[in-house]
Amino acid sequence: MQEVVGKGPDEVWSQDERLEFSSVYRRFMAEYTARDKEKLSVTVGDAFLAFITLYGYEETGQMTTKELKELVAKSWEEFSLLDEDEDVDLKMDPNKEKKPLINLLLPFGISNLKVAFIYEKTPGSSAWTYAHELGRLHLEQTFPDEVSTVYYENVTLDNVEECIEGAIKDGCNIIFTTTPSFVQASVKAAIANPDVRILNCSVNTSHRYIRTYYARMHEAKFLMGAIAGAMAGNDRLAYIADYPIYGSIANINAFALGAKMINPRAEVYLEWTAKKDVDVMESILEKHVDCISGKDMVIPEEASRFFGIYHLDRGVARNLAMPLWHWGKFYEQLIRTIMDGTWKYDDDPSSKKAINYWWGMSAGVIDVVCSQNLPIGTKRLVELLKDRIVTGTFNPFSGVLYSQEGVVQDDPATSLTPEEIVTMDWLAENVIGSIPREEELKEQSKPVVLQQGIENKKG
Repeated sequence: MQEVVGKGPDEVWSQDERLEFSSVYRRFMAEYTARDKEKLSVTVGDAFLAFITLYGYEETGQMTTKELKELVAKSWEEFSLLDEDEDVDLKMDPNKEKKPLINLLLPFGISNLKVAFIYEKTPGSSAWTYAHELGRLHLEQTFPDEVSTVYYENVTLDNVEECIEGAIKDGCNIIFTTTPSFVQASVKAAIANPDVRILNCSVNTSHRYIRTYYARMHEAKFLMGAIAGAMAGNDRLAYIADYPIYGSIANINAFALGAKMINPRAEVYLEWTAKKDVDVMESILEKHVDCISGKDMVIPEEASRFFGIYHLDRGVARNLAMPLWHWGKFYEQLIRTIMDGTWKYDDDPSSKKAINYWWGMSAGVIDVVCSQNLPIGTKRLVELLKDRIVTGTFNPFSGVLYSQEGVVQDDPATSLTPEEIVTMDWLAENVIGSIPREEELKEQSKPVVLQQGIENKKG
């Protein structure tokens, strides 16, 4: 609560500030309790915190009674999510449910769509944005007559709401916001514009008015780890991570497990680009690491080979493999569900859970590309493991698992659940490093971590 209202953890409130808070809270309580005919088990305090997190504390205080009443009503499903034990419904694969015969005869779906993409950076300066831009172009090529697209780049937290509103005014009926830090703006826009489908690229995000999407990159990272374990000459590997957020810890651990499966002596030295006062490459060189897992793909404006898995020899990178985010296939399959009307089948009317599309290799949205520098035997091993993952006969997080602090799973016949994989906050036993705390992070990293960060319970 202190953070949401703009106060430090131990900051003392003045008498005027206490009176102001009491006034805002009581006004909200009056509207919430007046509407709470369903008798949610959610307390007024929890609902108030969710509301001011979404709309802002000062903004809530400035609302008229009419505005507050309307927004409380429109936000009701957000409050009801707080009432759920499991508030995120992870969709592991595209919906394969057959449409009723009448759907084939009558056009219940949408045939013409205008889709907006909201980018935090530019495709030329960011590998992440570049991957999504390739996805946007794939949509235009796949649906030249049915889909038109626009994009907004270099969007910040200060103008993201304005950009989304501009896209809606421009006639866009589907909007993809491609970074977790834009989730609050996405929810606000979705509440105000219920006829517009808004999706945010994040995982384990609990919001009812938008749907979220992400890919199971840990499947590719497991294969990358196996490659690194096979190719490392001195058992020392490095993994360069960015943000300590949902999904990233699974990527690190999957890489470490893949390496250990091939080379039981493999150790993975973990480095974070989001940490302040750290020179990542200098730290890696000091450890005499032989094989490095860097950023996932090349940035167009940088003539650099420091991506994917690579050997580093006298400052020169020799690439071995890279993971592939195939956002084009992801977007294509999502758009098809909207066009043919099967989008609605993902939403269970008896449940109020948030929907998160978390697809992987089985949906063709994640892959690993091997270079010609990789021995043919290692390539065959990668293909064999990939086939097992695609068919669902192998899970990277199956069997006995150990963290840095002991046993995580002791049954050789079981696997971690999708929810356990998404929310894991531990590091595998052969990882040398730790999950950074908030105070260790660079300022520019904090908005993303605030939305999607893993709570470092052990730190």
